[in-house]
Amino acid sequence: MGTLAFVAGNTGRHADAVEHLRQAVALWRSVGNPSQEADMLIRLGGEHAALGDHRQARRIWQQTLRMLRDQRRGSDVAELEPRLAALERSTPDG
Repeated sequence: MGTLAFVAGNTGRHADAVEHLRQAVALWRSVGNPSQEADMLIRLGGEHAALGDHRQARRIWQQTLRMLRDQRRGSDVAELEPRLAALERSTPDG
């Protein structure tokens, strides 16, 4: 599902990528792999942002940052925080 999402997103089919990523998130959650779940959520937020759904992207990335901090994934937090900040700056209801 992650590969399908990658292909869909890179060919401009962001809505398809969102659906594939939702399935991937659910799968990783169901098997108890929070690291992979967080990775898919990062990508899911990006696809929502690409679709212009900034509110949903922001919500997902805020949730993901909490997960990443709980997992002590400092480098991933450091990569996602500026993306979230840029999204918030570019969104009127920030």
